[in-house]
Amino acid sequence: VLLSVACCCRDHTIPNMKRKTAKPVQTETESETESEVPVFEETIKRTSSSGSKNRDPPRTPMTAKEKEASLGQKFGAHTDFKTRASWSLVMMFGFIFIVMLGHFYVIGLVFFLNVMIFKEILELKRRREKEHNLKYFRVINWSFFLVTCYYLYGRWLSSRLQTVSMSYPWIEMFTNYHAFKSFLAYCLGFLAFVASLQKHFYRYQFGQFAWTHMTLLFVVCQSSVMIVNIFDGIIWFFLSAGLVICNDIWAYIWGRAFGRTPLIALSPKKTWEGFIGALLTTIVLGVVMTWILSLFPEMTCSQDTITLVPFAQPSCAPTYPFTPTVFALPPWAAQIYGQPTVTFKPILLHSLALSVFASLIAPFGGFFASGFKRAFKIKDFGDTIPGHGGITDRMDCQILMSLFVYIYRTTFVKARLAVTVSAVLGQVATLSSEEQLNLYRTLTTALKDKGLI
Repeated sequence: VLLSVACCCRDHTIPNMKRKTAKPVQTETESETESEVPVFEETIKRTSSSGSKNRDPPRTPMTAKEKEASLGQKFGAHTDFKTRASWSLVMMFGFIFIVMLGHFYVIGLVFFLNVMIFKEILELKRRREKEHNLKYFRVINWSFFLVTCYYLYGRWLSSRLQTVSMSYPWIEMFTNYHAFKSFLAYCLGFLAFVASLQKHFYRYQFGQFAWTHMTLLFVVCQSSVMIVNIFDGIIWFFLSAGLVICNDIWAYIWGRAFGRTPLIALSPKKTWEGFIGALLTTIVLGVVMTWILSLFPEMTCSQDTITLVPFAQPSCAPTYPFTPTVFALPPWAAQIYGQPTVTFKPILLHSLALSVFASLIAPFGGFFASGFKRAFKIKDFGDTIPGHGGITDRMDCQILMSLFVYIYRTTFVKARLAVTVSAVLGQVATLSSEEQLNLYRTLTTALKDKGLI
């Protein structure tokens, strides 16, 4: 809990209290006295210059207004810290609660985040005085968002929705000819946009059209892969978010403790010491967190169907990469370890790759967002979360990280699951006798060429 509070307070620094040196007000009597004894002052300066070179000049007392401003800054910083800390706890426990509800509810969270991010980014380029004369213009932009979500969510959930449609036939209205319906819906939105074009507003309308589609590409399309990560095991979604948060926490801690060298101009508070320290700490804690999560079937089991039952207790036989596997050690490592082999779950190795990406690449998503905000001269994308800004401010690194987890799993984890001896034999059983003999001859020839038989 303390670490999460530190994470969410990463941007919080108490402003430096710079005291302004007040110029003493001179009365008429004082000015006359000063003009009468200039020689005496010069004598004092000459005699005391040798002994007071290293002494600080006397500080004049702060005025009442300066004291009030100083106390106001301290009080405001303390209030902001309490707000950020309290909402950090709300977000943390809320996230854990939704994860415990199950796969479907986590997808609902992802959809809500997409809606809020899309809204916040659209508001950056919105001109309400122009849209006052453009009827249904904002509705057309949101129609593009809904069509994109319908296509992407339906594409990832189509196989699971087919099972549910056996009990609820009305679902087939959305699953049948899904891609074709999505394209027709987009065409309707496109026709509505062209029909809404008005003279004197062409530049603004086409700018909004491009802005909307770029937002859909960078936000909605990339974040949609979270759905696949969730249904293939919530552990992949949890690691995607947890490793980024862990790295953010420790970058703040190490930077505050040892930070001296600035990392990048876009974020002056980021330092190389915090960046490297967070990398090493995230790798270690990532392995520990992965080992703990892999013990719970609720985190590792994939879900082939969609269920609305909250707090479901899934059960499944452990599969790769959650089963202990024997690995042969190189000779030098075997001498140190004392055994030629070592046994552990392959997911621990995969967590190393995820931790490295979360520490080296994902933070640049935050730097990208910082530069984006500087370009628009804003501090935050919104004010949805008190003390934290908008949803986009909290999700700047998560979208890139979730996309990497999906590609990494598809390349190194899921591809291995798809090609197994049992899976191949199951496919061979569906072949005809002649095709099976042809496969046997081809496989025999290939093995002989390799010298295996």
